[in-house]
Amino acid sequence: MATITSVASGNWSDPNIWDLGRVPVDGDDVVITDGHTVIYDYDMSNWTNGLNSLKINGSIQETKIKCHRTQDTYLKFTGKIYGSNWQYSIFDWGTKTDPIQAKAYLKKNANTIYIDGQNLFCYFYGKDASPYITTTIQSANAGANEIYVDISQGWMVQSGDEIIIEVDDANRYTEVQTVQQFNAISGKITLSSSLSKSVASGAYVCILSRNIIIEGISTDNSWQGVLCYHRNYGNKRTWGHLYIKNGAVGISNSNELKLENISYLSNRQFLHGCDNIYMIEPIVGVKTGYYVINGSIANIDYGYFFGGNGQIGSTSWACCRYTKFLNCYTISHSSKGGVLLSCYIRNCTYLMYRCGEIYCFNTDIVNLSIITGSPVKNAMIYGDTTQDLSSLFQGVMAEQCIYKTYICQKGKTQFHWMGRCGKIKLDNSVVKNLPKSMKFSLEVWNENFLIDEGVWWDWVFHLQQGIEYKWEIWVRKNASVEQTKRPRIQIFKKGQTSFEGVSPLAEIIMTDSVDIWEKLEIIFTPTEDIDYIFRIWAGGEGYSCWWDLNPCDDLYIQKIAQKTSYIPDVGERSFDIVDISQEIEVIEL
Repeated sequence: MATITSVASGNWSDPNIWDLGRVPVDGDDVVITDGHTVIYDYDMSNWTNGLNSLKINGSIQETKIKCHRTQDTYLKFTGKIYGSNWQYSIFDWGTKTDPIQAKAYLKKNANTIYIDGQNLFCYFYGKDASPYITTTIQSANAGANEIYVDISQGWMVQSGDEIIIEVDDANRYTEVQTVQQFNAISGKITLSSSLSKSVASGAYVCILSRNIIIEGISTDNSWQGVLCYHRNYGNKRTWGHLYIKNGAVGISNSNELKLENISYLSNRQFLHGCDNIYMIEPIVGVKTGYYVINGSIANIDYGYFFGGNGQIGSTSWACCRYTKFLNCYTISHSSKGGVLLSCYIRNCTYLMYRCGEIYCFNTDIVNLSIITGSPVKNAMIYGDTTQDLSSLFQGVMAEQCIYKTYICQKGKTQFHWMGRCGKIKLDNSVVKNLPKSMKFSLEVWNENFLIDEGVWWDWVFHLQQGIEYKWEIWVRKNASVEQTKRPRIQIFKKGQTSFEGVSPLAEIIMTDSVDIWEKLEIIFTPTEDIDYIFRIWAGGEGYSCWWDLNPCDDLYIQKIAQKTSYIPDVGERSFDIVDISQEIEVIEL
């Protein structure tokens, strides 16, 4: 349309502050003149396109566009919002000390367009309407259009609010609903559409809507965020109570941001190419895939992440504390890694996939399908009666250590452990409640995934001198392979193994049978009262068949004179043999 420039400070809706004697119209290019402050008090929701561009032209004096604090506003733009000099050009949509109380809606109405922070200093801070998180107090079936939530802590929503619901699904499904009606007495929420998946009692329900909303374009395939290039420039910013939705990316190429109670919903990434981002209680949902955090260094406290192919995405390093990952496909995907401190993971598929290092400290992991690729420390991993922990350590490409981790399986009859693995060491880790027909499945892939030593599991027993012990195990493989790479069981003194060039004290090797269960039995009489390693081993470079172990009924240590038995904890742990008449302790979470 036209270029329209401010001639004085004042309200946007006042025609007297504009050089054309009118307020800006659909398609205009708007310039805020150096030294002016314009209060934005307008509604563009009925415009077709929005502003062609908005330039805050602060060059030598503070120049600002400032959103009205108590009046509802709507700003729509087709071209960029940008500035001349970040020191003087200011886009003020609320600050922590002066937050916006009314509804403020910003709509990005074109692809590859964004609020450009390269020469513009931006503030976004809305009204604190917390608590934003609650849980359901009863289950709901797929197809239902009502849920009941806990309102004891003052949680409430309004008609038209968007909420995100944890459903019974582990395949990165994100259930987003719009509130049609809310009963503040009973906690009943009537939804605008039926639930696609069932919802358990105790499932998390989070409010996405905030009084400040920035909406992008869902078809935008660029890597620029709705908010882009918001750098530190020596002045750290805090953004809070802001809802970013749609768009390819929420925030990109930005750093040194503190995000408080930010919510995000899109098909793609929340953060891309960002460094040193600190988030407090973010609520993030990714509907169909891609990474939530990509190329970023982030610190996250009390976060809630729903769906998404990789929450800690490519080349990222993140530290998450007290953060919940719900219905996520992968927690860490193709990333440098991260640290999970006192976190909670439920109904997710992968903890790690093609990633660097993930350290889990005091983290509860429920109904996780696969752990891959990285160290896990002090985690608590357990399944319930609805889902087994299948292929738990799949895809480990190199030596990894699972340290002081408690793994508890409840109710399932099959427990697959490894697939396409290098080697895993369970150090001071406990595996409990394994079903009797448990199956260890160790799938060795090929030389691209495998170190020369192959794959092995070690048990450590303290044995008594002069007493004969017997160890049995059943093994099966699916392909013919040379003898040096066949499954076997071996015994060493603790600290002395074949990897240090030491020959085993005893060894038995599988025959070349294929798809037939074969019992390997080894009898051993120790000459010292010390710890011994009982090793199950197979593979080596180029080994490319899988093999199964069925040890639960047939794996035991037997004294010839007095029969005793113990199904051992898996991992490098020392323990005494217990009498078979004693009930083995079963620990349930």
